[in-house]
Amino acid sequence: PIKACCPEDGIVLDMFFGAGTTGLVALKQNKNFIGIELNSEYIEIAKKRLKPYLEQIKLDVVGKGSESND
Repeated sequence: PIKACCPEDGIVLDMFFGAGTTGLVALKQNKNFIGIELNSEYIEIAKKRLKPYLEQIKLDVVGKGSESND
């Protein structure tokens, strides 16, 4: 449903974020996301799952800006 209902660079809202699966899918499809979760245990699980993907995105952005065309 994310691929069909949200354009690239769009924002996905998940009001029951849980372990962050929706966020992972959104990131893999070049989309942003907002995740809402009340259970602090699930928030920590989601943070751990999302961290590698968020760090990779930062590296990709930094890498694109630092390339040299000499």
